[in-house]
Parts: sequence; structure tokens; C-alpha cells
Amino acid sequence: MGAYLGFDVLKYDIAYDGVTLGCISESMIDLEIEQFTEGIKFIQSFNPDYDPFNKEHRSLYNFQTIEKALDHFKIGRFKHNLVEVIIFDTLIGNGDRHQE
Repeated sequence: MGAYLGFDVLKYDIAYDGVTLGCISESMIDLEIEQFTEGIKFIQSFNPDYDPFNKEHRSLYNFQTIEKALDHFKIGRFKHNLVEVIIFDTLIGNGDRHQE
């Protein structure tokens, strides 16, 4: 992991296998002590009625909902990480962040 503008970020390299162009990086988690869980799992467990495929529910996917879900599961200590992700995405112009 490296730093970019003071944020810890993964190093990505361009990868080409002769057919497909893409990118490659090391895993961001240590599988010995961590587990990757998509954010949508927390939101849907907090609010089982939330359906990310229902266009009418899209307004429910916001910072306040995520914050309430984090607090509900007693992992609110990670809110600062969420804010860092939002700031970083803003700085680099990432408009593709979603619940998955």
C-alpha cells in the first residue's frame, strides 16, 4: 500500500495477457485476520426493505443511511474511513462508487 495525497491507497499496475487489458493489485485485506463484506449487506440487514435495483429506493442510499447502519452494527468507528473514501473519490473524480 502506498500514499496519495495523504491517503493510503493500493498500488495498481496495468496488466495485459495478450488479449485483455486491465489492472492488477494485491489484496487490500489480510485474510488471516479480516473479511471483505460488501456495504450492501450491511444496508440490507439494517433495512431489509431496501432494494438497490428499485429506482424508487435509490434516494435511500445516502450517507445518513450508511451511518445508521454502521451504528446499528456497532461499527460506527469506521465512519471516518467512509468520509475519507468520499473525499478521495471527490479529489480523483470517481463517480462510480456504489453499494457493491
